[in-house]
Amino acid sequence: MNSELLQNVIDESLKIPWCKPPAGIPGNHPPRNVCVLGDGSSIKKIKETIYLTKKAGFPQNVSYPLFQCYKSSSAHYKMRSIPKYTAQLILKLREIVKEKYGRNAINVDNMFNVVVCNYYTEDSHRISDHRDDERWLEFNELDKAGKPVASIIASLTLYIDDVPKILRNFELYNEESGTWEKNLLEHNSLIFFSNHRHRAKPVGKRGNSCKRINFTFRTLTDGLLGLTGYGNFYRYMSLPFKISIDKRHQDLIKYYQDSIEYSNNFNDKKIFEDDIQLLEVSNEEQKTKKDRLRKRYLSLGLNDLPRYVKPLCSHNNYENYINYFKKGSKFIIKKKI
Repeated sequence: MNSELLQNVIDESLKIPWCKPPAGIPGNHPPRNVCVLGDGSSIKKIKETIYLTKKAGFPQNVSYPLFQCYKSSSAHYKMRSIPKYTAQLILKLREIVKEKYGRNAINVDNMFNVVVCNYYTEDSHRISDHRDDERWLEFNELDKAGKPVASIIASLTLYIDDVPKILRNFELYNEESGTWEKNLLEHNSLIFFSNHRHRAKPVGKRGNSCKRINFTFRTLTDGLLGLTGYGNFYRYMSLPFKISIDKRHQDLIKYYQDSIEYSNNFNDKKIFEDDIQLLEVSNEEQKTKKDRLRKRYLSLGLNDLPRYVKPLCSHNNYENYINYFKKGSKFIIKKKI
């Protein structure tokens, strides 16, 4: 890929709002700095001009349960758009997908509408063994029979200062052999995978690493399911501007306040407001609103959410999506970048 474009992406990446939000269990947090980019826009190139296109009225904010075991409280996030050079990079990635996957990839021109960003600044930073097989990812990879079976993910490595003598590893699990296969993460290297188990272990005792930024480009599906997916990514990769808090969960707010303090210090400027808006709610109130809005949503002939996703979709997401569907979803907004 073009070295000038990649340098612009590096420069751009140092300006995005990095954070270390609370994890799903109170007291935990991701062992690295994170960010997410994407607001429901798709990237289009018309002649030589690049646009972010989005249906009018698409929600600007998303919400998600505060913690895994505290779903009656929720955090609210302002979504952010994919910046200029990262958008240009996505167009290049689509070209590579067409070349690499051929007919085994579908809907490539709408691929990669969300970017999950990881910033490894310490040797101890890592990502644990997991699969990216969430229900809200669009299946755009076909099997031999032509059936959509997985969601293509592109993973880019960028070293910020120098290329280290000892490279970090990205490991993919081989289901057939039952072994982990190591991939050395060179500067500007690109790995494609889908719902494979994968991990990035911390650097060992052999030597210090260099700062590494990893972008993983993914594709969220349409509809309320995709909006819930945005909520998930923002919950675990950003910090909220507002919290709807069940009065029984007031003591959990401190975890977000601590994360905001750390993140602003890491960025060396005040990016996240430390005065989070708080709205006191009750479990019964939330449940009643959600049940009413879900019935209204289904009455419009829209697809119900999968069983395991329903508890993760707040009444705010239902309400925002219903308003979007009824008022603005027929018109396209184009923003030149």
